[in-house]
Amino acid sequence: MDKRPAKTACIHRSAALAMNDTYFRAITETTSDMIHLNDSQGRIVYANPATERILGYSPEEIKNIPALDLIHPDDQEIIKEDMGQALSGKDVAPRDIRLLHKNAHFIAIEARGFIVPLKAEEFYIGAILRDIRARKQTERQLESYRLDLEELVKERTSELHSALDEVHTLREILPICSYCKKIRDDQGFWKQVEVYLREHSQMDFSHGICPECVTEHYPDIDIIDED
Repeated sequence: MDKRPAKTACIHRSAALAMNDTYFRAITETTSDMIHLNDSQGRIVYANPATERILGYSPEEIKNIPALDLIHPDDQEIIKEDMGQALSGKDVAPRDIRLLHKNAHFIAIEARGFIVPLKAEEFYIGAILRDIRARKQTERQLESYRLDLEELVKERTSELHSALDEVHTLREILPICSYCKKIRDDQGFWKQVEVYLREHSQMDFSHGICPECVTEHYPDIDIIDED
């Protein structure tokens, strides 16, 4: 059962009291998710300790930085739209975005925005930010497995069709010489039986000599009946 909505509501209520409220800090400073509060201009005024573990910035380093500066350029417009919805009182669904790490690379984050009313026209723009790098890695692995499986199925299907074609070919009436027993292929060439079958199926051959042929071609050799 997802307990995040309850936790989110709790954070909302606590943040509304005051950032220095003991209850608010007890929640935000122990959670594994990042909790950010931005002023009406979009500058970060509060970041919890999880920020340093996930983004590499200490809460003091990140304070007063415009929040959009940390968001990947391709994700900024949709975040602005989400904040507009939140300001109009609408619920904002979680969204996968990319945030800039202190080491200058972007990491995958699930962002859930909310508004914290203060007094009169004042408010905070809040965000609960969850590290989803492990989830994204799992998704990439699953996608890779899916593509590999599809390729394997495609190969096996192709092999099956080839085998069925070979069976169909071998079921046709074959022109065979009454004397030498060679088979005439569809190009008009006469080929030894084993050559023809090898070319039109997955058969392979080992050569020996039957007792009748030994008697006919090697009459001086005695055949011992192993039975």
